[in-house]
Amino acid sequence: MRDGRYRLRGVDAFACLALIVSWAGQAFALSVHNTNPVVRQTLAPGDVVQGSIELVNDGNQPVEVKAYLEDWRYASSGDGSKEFAPPQTMPRSCAGWISFYPQTIGLPPSERTSVEYTIRVPQDQPLEGGYYAVLFFEAALAEAPAEPPGSEVGADTHEAVVKFAARLGSLFLVDVKGTVRREARLSSAKVTPPSVAHPIKLEAVLANEGNVSLSCTNSYHIMGPDNVVVDRGELSALYLWPGDKAGLAAEASALLGTGTYQVVITSDCGEELIIAEETQLSVP
Repeated sequence: MRDGRYRLRGVDAFACLALIVSWAGQAFALSVHNTNPVVRQTLAPGDVVQGSIELVNDGNQPVEVKAYLEDWRYASSGDGSKEFAPPQTMPRSCAGWISFYPQTIGLPPSERTSVEYTIRVPQDQPLEGGYYAVLFFEAALAEAPAEPPGSEVGADTHEAVVKFAARLGSLFLVDVKGTVRREARLSSAKVTPPSVAHPIKLEAVLANEGNVSLSCTNSYHIMGPDNVVVDRGELSALYLWPGDKAGLAAEASALLGTGTYQVVITSDCGEELIIAEETQLSVP
């Protein structure tokens, strides 16, 4: 970890979690789900909105839930993994805009409860584009004896306790009304002809040149000399933070005859942001 940042690791989730732990011959089920894993808002400076996130204990044991805010961003790899940091430490943090209640919750089996939140967009700051935070819910099983009743280890052993914890979260994505720029650029499109050792290889670089995060699906199609599509397929999806760029790649298994082909790589980043890059493929 550097500067308080860390990658998504261990038992984390953004919709539901289920964890069955066997301890001293006993099975403890920790199963909690979140009805609102993503909170999206488009707000103007000075706006105030309220909402709620429902937590449901689907397990067979009571759980203790602790709620807290952190910052998040997509990792620069573009593969959708996330980096987290203490609240209000990342450049596009909106953690300071969010308040919530309660911070700690005791949730019996098969029960549900709501965490109420308020988003207050500041008026006295120069804001543009998207801002982000995550409200984590860390759920721990109620304390259980380290040895089951009846153990011959000794009566004082039963006072030892072990907690099993996992967490899930709600991602907050807040766009500042009237300031959003959704811009992306495809470049460095490259196609390597097939050989005995490998199939056709396609590569390109996608850059987020706007001021909001982008989630982009990517595809390609190959056209023959008569402009008829002879092959199509998918490239890796990319998740890009403002200012980030990442490579995308795929292999095409099409059997192509000798000739020159047009290859079009297309990125669909949602909300009508679709861009394409074209290159040629010569098959000897």
